[in-house]
Amino acid sequence: LLCVRLFNPDMYTGLTRIGKGAFGVVYKGIWRGGGTKFDVAAKLMPVSTNIGDRCVLHDIFTEILILDSHRGDARSCRMYDYGLDGENYWIVMKPYKCSLKKWRSEQTAPLSKNLPLYLNIFM
Repeated sequence: LLCVRLFNPDMYTGLTRIGKGAFGVVYKGIWRGGGTKFDVAAKLMPVSTNIGDRCVLHDIFTEILILDSHRGDARSCRMYDYGLDGENYWIVMKPYKCSLKKWRSEQTAPLSKNLPLYLNIFM
C-alpha cells in the first residue's frame, strides 16, 4: 500500500467519476491486462500533503484488511487490487449498480418484513 512501484494505475483506463464520499472519489473504468478487459470501480483517496490534512492511511488500511478478510463472501464487495500512485491511494473493486446506502434508502417494506434480508446481508 505504501510502495508506488508495486502498483500500476495505467492498467485502469477510461475512468469516469461516479461518486464522491468522505474519503475520496469513486470512478468507473476498465482494467486491461493479459489480453482481457473488464469493468472496475476505483476508489481514489488523496495522499496527505501537509501536517494539517486529515490522515486517511489508517482508515484505508483497515478497509483493505476488511475487504481482504471477506474475500469470496458474496455479501461483501469484491476487491481486485489496491495501491498507491504517488498522489492517491487506490482500492479497485467490482462495480455495483448502486451503493449500499442508496439500496437501503430504496427499500419501502417495513423493517419487520425486511429484517431477515438485512440480517442475511449483515451477519
